Amino acid sequence: MSDWAIVLAGGEGKRMRHWIRDQFGHPYPKQYCKFYGNRTMLEHTIDRACQLVEPEHVVTVIRKRHRVFLGPDRLPGTILEQPVSRDTGPGLLLPAAHILARDPDALIHVFPADHFISPDDLFNLQMRRAAEIVRANPDYLVLLGAQPNRPESDYGWIQPGEPLDGWSELVEDVPRKVLTFCEKPTQEMAELLYARHCLWNTLIISCRIRKLWSLASVYMPEVHRLFELFVKQLPFLSGCPAAYQCQALLNLYALLPRTNLSYALLNRAARHCLVMPLTGILWSDWGRPERVNHSLGMVESCVSAQLELST
Repeated sequence: MSDWAIVLAGGEGKRMRHWIRDQFGHPYPKQYCKFYGNRTMLEHTIDRACQLVEPEHVVTVIRKRHRVFLGPDRLPGTILEQPVSRDTGPGLLLPAAHILARDPDALIHVFPADHFISPDDLFNLQMRRAAEIVRANPDYLVLLGAQPNRPESDYGWIQPGEPLDGWSELVEDVPRKVLTFCEKPTQEMAELLYARHCLWNTLIISCRIRKLWSLASVYMPEVHRLFELFVKQLPFLSGCPAAYQCQALLNLYALLPRTNLSYALLNRAARHCLVMPLTGILWSDWGRPERVNHSLGMVESCVSAQLELST
């Protein structure tokens, strides 16, 4: 069972567009911005993925018109260009189809490209733990849940249930069965979820490719049916000119309905999911300028504290 990484980088980042234009002089989608260091958010995400899987096993999904933002350096692995956006359901099943055709026994890790995560080394240790859980429990999707510090109504939430069979309550990052998902709740509901010690849904997922494909057939049947046909075409398409491959994608996306992964699949397949809390990790979905400033301020504070300790 080989490990693969899927990097979801097809978002437009519309809420951040005006602020990013003020900061960078151009309304780049946020995953192509260098908010800290000399790497874009996409490059930071791929760097983390390459610590978990072989570089050639990274599959990144972008919008076709975003190719210009990638810069001169070639990204590792495979770059797939969606001709149009059809939301996160097709955004995930496109790379999943390519992996399924090449390695049907694969274990996949799904990473949104526009999230802030620190520190990387601790995060990757917890991702390896998630992979171990999947190998021992292949009938589950394992999601990483962020520890909330406020009742945020913009995020999706996960309500954990009982620990996975055989695991102790005393283990800090014990995987738990998912009771429910709640996407972008009202403020009142967010406060209730926060009080119940629920977790933020990061959409970072580890699972077997076959399990994801099976769940898609049940909960996203129309999308799955179209991608099933696409998977059968892939061996033939791999030997065709690029223009022919582009046309095949255009034909596929012309038929695909907009389908949100969280609403269509995860919310309805909670009994097939486990959640493992991220511990000691700074995580944020940088969908608002204040989140960017807050995360960078936290990192600066941590660095200052470490410097003081070292002296």
